[in-house]
Amino acid sequence: MDAPQESKALRLARYLKEFVGLRSTTVRDVDKYETVLWFGDLPQETDCRSPAWDSGAEHGEPWLDVRKQEFRKVPPPPEEILQWIDQQALRRATGEMPTLRPTILLPDPSAEVNVDEEPPLVSHSLADYPEVIRAYERYRPNWEAWSAEYLRRERIQRVYADLFHLHTQILKQGEIVELVLGLGLLSWRSSMEELFQSAGT
Repeated sequence: MDAPQESKALRLARYLKEFVGLRSTTVRDVDKYETVLWFGDLPQETDCRSPAWDSGAEHGEPWLDVRKQEFRKVPPPPEEILQWIDQQALRRATGEMPTLRPTILLPDPSAEVNVDEEPPLVSHSLADYPEVIRAYERYRPNWEAWSAEYLRRERIQRVYADLFHLHTQILKQGEIVELVLGLGLLSWRSSMEELFQSAGT
């Protein structure tokens, strides 16, 4: 009995599928993807939410909801410490607040100089200015609170930036960009691998 003949449309569909398969590569390792975001590595915050870690999520909620962040400026430091600290470092959120310089050079107000000359610089020791140390210590809690909040928002903003970049790519190159959402991890060994491993032990 002869095998049933395929329709022209079915043969064309199969041909197109195989032709596309020749031009594309099947990715079996996530490290081969251009960008990978792991749900387990995302900050679990109010502005970065997913049902993946929220048992009380409602049906139909998006799998990932990330809000763009707004950053506060560093709280203004007291005038007393400005000459004794790296002001650029003070504007960067880090784990540790910049320390005061142990010594600084300041113009000598008592030196006699001509009108077009700069007064000579004199070294001043921080130990002789306890009011500067007190102002620094009063300011420290404000700076540390600002820095911690800035770093928290920065972690969320990095995720937002990655997703926004992907969104832009899809809009521009939707026909060649693939977005994959994976839940769980499947790992297996073929029976041939198991046979070799058992033979080696």
